[in-house]
Amino acid sequence: MSVVASAFLSKLGGNSQRCVFRGHADGRWKLHSAATRRLIRYFNQDESVMEEFFFAQMHLVYLRTVLLDPAREFGFGMVDGRRMSDLQLLARLQGYGAATNLLHFTRNPLAALWNACEESELDGKVIALDLEDRQYFSPVSMEEVELTSEELLFQLTEQGIHLYTGATDLESGIEGNQCLDDFWVTGWPLIPAAAQRSIEIRSEDKQRIRRELIEMYGFLDVAPSVDVHRFSASNGVQFPLPLIDDPEFSQLQGNQCYVKGDYLGAISYYDKGIACAPDVGGLYFSRGNAKAEAGNYEGACADYDAAIRCEETERGDGEGKNPTVDRHLWRVFFNRGNAKTVLGQLDGAVADYDEAIRLGQRIGVRYSWFFLNRANVKQLKQDFNGALRDYDEAIRIGNIDARFNKGNALVMTGRFDEALQCYEASVNDGDNRAGVLCNRKGVEGILSKLGSRGYTVRPPRFKEQAERLMVEVSVKTSPSHVFTEFYYFLGMIGNTGNAGAARTVRAGDMPIGKGLPGGAGYQSWPGFIVLVKGEEW
Repeated sequence: MSVVASAFLSKLGGNSQRCVFRGHADGRWKLHSAATRRLIRYFNQDESVMEEFFFAQMHLVYLRTVLLDPAREFGFGMVDGRRMSDLQLLARLQGYGAATNLLHFTRNPLAALWNACEESELDGKVIALDLEDRQYFSPVSMEEVELTSEELLFQLTEQGIHLYTGATDLESGIEGNQCLDDFWVTGWPLIPAAAQRSIEIRSEDKQRIRRELIEMYGFLDVAPSVDVHRFSASNGVQFPLPLIDDPEFSQLQGNQCYVKGDYLGAISYYDKGIACAPDVGGLYFSRGNAKAEAGNYEGACADYDAAIRCEETERGDGEGKNPTVDRHLWRVFFNRGNAKTVLGQLDGAVADYDEAIRLGQRIGVRYSWFFLNRANVKQLKQDFNGALRDYDEAIRIGNIDARFNKGNALVMTGRFDEALQCYEASVNDGDNRAGVLCNRKGVEGILSKLGSRGYTVRPPRFKEQAERLMVEVSVKTSPSHVFTEFYYFLGMIGNTGNAGAARTVRAGDMPIGKGLPGGAGYQSWPGFIVLVKGEEW
């Protein structure tokens, strides 16, 4: 029996006619597309970059910025006067050696075996995929051939499948080394191990296998194409990526730093993106968020100002001209309101929350933390009636923190019975935090002192000796029962953190992957004191 038959053909299995094959000269190689390998090299051979939050989006920016857009500028995207789709153009570029997101397979298992035997000193392997396994693979339809790379990646990410196509299905006039046995399988997201079957090719068998393939099956070394475009050759996987001078790529690198908590690193990448595209509001918004998380609230406000100017310019004359902008602009106002609150610009903060709520209502967005944060600022302004209305709305939407803060506002206005009901409702809902229990006990103590007697409440004032707000309650009593009691209350829960960045890559506004998470919440405010005095009126 020949070594080809014993070492390989006997191991193919009964369903080999349903499979496509790919040979790896080094069996340690993973089933990564050339685009993935090139990006890994760009990040100093660190394969963990594939697990990063925004790697899928970086993959997309690479395809668009490094391959597709320049190739079309050079005129490579036209065949017989017809514009090629992204998928057709990627297959064409791959045929000339460019590092694309497509994995080349063949129906001919011996062709894959030939490739697996290229280097005699290393064990190789042949990888087989069963393309009829619909759990993992789906053929590209005629409609999908015409999709953009963004739409294709979105479909793959959402459905968790890998598309495949043959040379005849693309109908693209692809020239070069392709033949009718050639197939392309999308290589990102990664093809799971469960969908692969491997046949090991021992290094000591490689020379004999190649000799048999030449003598028994008529194989010859495939001569390289003499008409390979310089463009494709210069974008092969063996060549390092040049510096990608693209604002979106810089933003994605900044986003990676942001989710790791490296806010200064994120700011430096956002700086690069803004230098490339100074009129893109999303870059200022992202940099503002990073500055806010780093504690630079003045800088954050300046970036939010710039983001609003850019977004309003993009929106055009009249609201609703560009619905994409309207869907995201509320985030900028909300986050600027948070920064202004920290800076003590309370009127400006309320105005920003007003605008965030208004813009949100236009698109059906109504979060409880809109009202919690605005209520907190109104309480700081001692607009207690406005704060109570906002707390009620936040509670109605389901915010548990709002009920505690509402209880505090009621205490500051002397509505102790209602405050007690508020704290008790929190406890009944399972909120047994120390602040709830402490403040409930304080209200119970005040009510026990007041009894049924009349009392007056002075608006909260800052007492320098106590270094916190003090609410003075005067209770009518007889000269023989004059008293002074202090009750200490824990302060209100701080504002909810910044809204995260929208989860879209601005290429047809196709949602791909995840967006930036929201910022950490803001610290709570100091507690306050209620001074109850029993005195003659």
